[in-house]
Amino acid sequence: MPPAPGLPDLSGKIACVTGASGVIGRGIALRFAEAGAAVAVHHRRPGAADDVVAAIEAAGGRLARSPPSSPKTTPCSMSSRSGAAGSTRW
Repeated sequence: MPPAPGLPDLSGKIACVTGASGVIGRGIALRFAEAGAAVAVHHRRPGAADDVVAAIEAAGGRLARSPPSSPKTTPCSMSSRSGAAGSTRW
């Protein structure tokens, strides 16, 4: 999807959004998608993360997954070193 007017062109870039299942994280993930970035959705609440994925896909945005056959979202908690490490499989 081409970037929305007034946003920088982030086509070809990847945005890793931790906390994407929260209100602020959701807004950030959607804005990155609007700017053309592929978004990696990291979360603590699977249901809310699925809603973010659906919104990104409905708007024509792209998801970043590594490998491409992996799940559309990645559980993670930034409250511990092991949780943070689990979110970076790139």
